[in-house]
Amino acid sequence: MIRMTSAKGKILFIGLLVATLTVTAQQVTERIKLNQSGFYPAGTKIAVITGGTNAASFYITSTNLSDTLFKGKLSEEKASKNSTTVTKIADFSTLKKTGSYVVLVPDIGHSYVFQIDNNVHHNVAVASLKGYYYQRASMPLSGIFVLSVL
Repeated sequence: MIRMTSAKGKILFIGLLVATLTVTAQQVTERIKLNQSGFYPAGTKIAVITGGTNAASFYITSTNLSDTLFKGKLSEEKASKNSTTVTKIADFSTLKKTGSYVVLVPDIGHSYVFQIDNNVHHNVAVASLKGYYYQRASMPLSGIFVLSVL
C-alpha cells in the first residue's frame, strides 16, 4: 500500500488520476463508423455508433477535441435484422462548415478524422484516374504523367 503523507503528493496523485481518465475517455474508437474520405457541405452526414451505449448525445469537435462545433442527439437504439449488433445513428447533416473534424460520443471515444469540403473527393478521383492510366496495356507511359503527384 502506498502512503501519501504530504499535500503535494495527494494533489499530484489526484492530478495524474484525472489526466489518465481524461486520456482514456478521448481515445479513437472503432465503434464510430463514418465516411473517412469526407462529406460535402450540403450532403447527408451520418455516423453509426455500434454496440450498446447509454449515451444520448454526440458532438462534432475540432481534431484536437478543444472546440465543439455541433451537438446532436443520437437516434434510438436499433437491432440489426441479420446479427446481434445494435446501433445508434448520429446525423449531423445540418453542419455545413468546411474543415477537419471528429465525432465524439461520451463514454465511447471519438472517430477518426474526417473532412467536410466542397472538393472532398478530388484526391480520390485523381488517384482513380491515375490507376486507369497506369493499368493500360500496349502503350508506353508518358514521363510527364508518371512523375506527377496528387
